[in-house]
Amino acid sequence: QNLTLQSGSSFQFASTVSGTSNTAVSWSLSPSVGALAGGLYMAPSNLTSPATVTVTATSLADSSKRASANINLTPTSNT
Repeated sequence: QNLTLQSGSSFQFASTVSGTSNTAVSWSLSPSVGALAGGLYMAPSNLTSPATVTVTATSLADSSKRASANINLTPTSNT
């Protein structure tokens, strides 16, 4: 999946894990641009050039099961 956000914006990701009673996931961000907490990604407000980051949700029950989304970040226009 691909998503485009302007600097200072946020997006709440959701995860679904099936086939196990442990439906928890760990979230990761690469590269570390902006902030990620509990699936909520917050783009940096001081972004000066476009960037792309990847958010990944990894099943805690089976770490080989994961899903990722790319976020294309764009600076807010000052015009």
